Amino acid sequence: MVQNPQFLINIRKNINANNPGYGKYYPKAVEKETITLRGLAKHMSEHQCVYSRDIIEGVLIKMASCMIELIAQGNPIKIDGLGIFWPTVESTKEGITRAALLEGKWNA
Repeated sequence: MVQNPQFLINIRKNINANNPGYGKYYPKAVEKETITLRGLAKHMSEHQCVYSRDIIEGVLIKMASCMIELIAQGNPIKIDGLGIFWPTVESTKEGITRAALLEGKWNA
């Protein structure tokens, strides 16, 4: 958990009358530009690193592909200081019938 964030925070009021938090105020981080994988590799290489941007980028690309593979196999991945990445599923609120399930008519 970040104890001393170096980003701006806006305070917003919940104006959704159907939400339990209606009328209350909540913090929201101000997002800047999205950093690409190449941008991250460049940034890392500029931190007194012995590895060049292209080497770091290659390692990050391999890490991402391996994470996708392992998560698809049902394995959560913990990266200390960053978080845990785990497999998830989504469904519609309508769901499907047992017959449709048995016929394999679900999107996974």
